[in-house]
Amino acid sequence: MTGEAMAWYAVMPGLLMAGLANGVLNASLGHAAVESVPPDRAAMGSAANNTARYLGSALGIALVSVLIAGTRPGDLFAHWHQAVWMTAVFSLAGLGCMVLLNRRAARA
Repeated sequence: MTGEAMAWYAVMPGLLMAGLANGVLNASLGHAAVESVPPDRAAMGSAANNTARYLGSALGIALVSVLIAGTRPGDLFAHWHQAVWMTAVFSLAGLGCMVLLNRRAARA
């Protein structure tokens, strides 16, 4: 099912799973951000976490909007799939950076 034939309920399971994962991840990220800094800098850890979350959200919304803007009604889901692939690529790139930084910090 693609294009105009796709109904809202076809994407609902994926959206529910993404929302659940996002809620669990955000709670653990906030805890890790505060726990990973010295106690007198807990506010700095929380602020860095919130800044990264808001900046990521703003850039993500901008990216998805650019990718699906100006589409014809039948092309909306094709461009939506491109947006999903792009966000997956950026997420994997971020994961790779974190793994490399963690290894570098472990060696030091």
